[in-house]
Amino acid sequence: MSGSKFWLKFLGRGLVDLLFPPGGCLLCGNREKEGVVCRDCLSFLETARTLPFCPVCGRFGEGEICLDCRIYSRPFTLCRAAGPYEGALKQAIRRLKYERKREGVEYLGGLLAEVVTREPAYQRARVVVPVPTSPERRRQRGFDQAELLARELAWRLGLPLCRWLKKEIPTPPQTGLGRGERLLNLRGSFGVCQNPKLGGAVVLLVDDVFTTGSTLTAAAEALLAGGAAEVLGLVLAAARIFT
Repeated sequence: MSGSKFWLKFLGRGLVDLLFPPGGCLLCGNREKEGVVCRDCLSFLETARTLPFCPVCGRFGEGEICLDCRIYSRPFTLCRAAGPYEGALKQAIRRLKYERKREGVEYLGGLLAEVVTREPAYQRARVVVPVPTSPERRRQRGFDQAELLARELAWRLGLPLCRWLKKEIPTPPQTGLGRGERLLNLRGSFGVCQNPKLGGAVVLLVDDVFTTGSTLTAAAEALLAGGAAEVLGLVLAAARIFT
């Protein structure tokens, strides 16, 4: 990154912090730790780094390929997460999505970049693509949480951020739906934007949460249909595998 771009980014973040000062711990909001990450959240993240996970979908379990990944073919090569969708990460995602607390995005992007360094397959990625939310939800929140995370990650990796996907069909919330219902809910909901340079690209596809994988599956299918050579998933948090 050039010196001028760095200082623009630095000054821009300073202005945001001035107008919207950090509200406690960057992840959980603990007021005893203003603008940093509290001890409990750091302990959670340290433990998360040691948890076994499915080598395909990245959900946390016994460290073997999970039943879903043995039964169903995944359109993405693999997915990894910074930790399970609980504790500090669940709080951070909910604060970002529903309370519009954006001050922790830089730190969360750093967590994603750390995951990238631990997985050799990510070295093949040439572009970073966020999983888009619907225009209606983007207007409601004022931002797209996956795009914020993807932008921070792309900057850290020195890769281009490409908005190659669009949410073509608004879908009801996925909460409370089973795997099959989630897949049906999202079928055909993503499309490739006009004239993307997808030909043969290895895409690093970024989202906030991986539960059953239905969202990442639908987005990856759209990218592959549009000409991508390979899709590698990356999320901030993934569910636990319950058998």
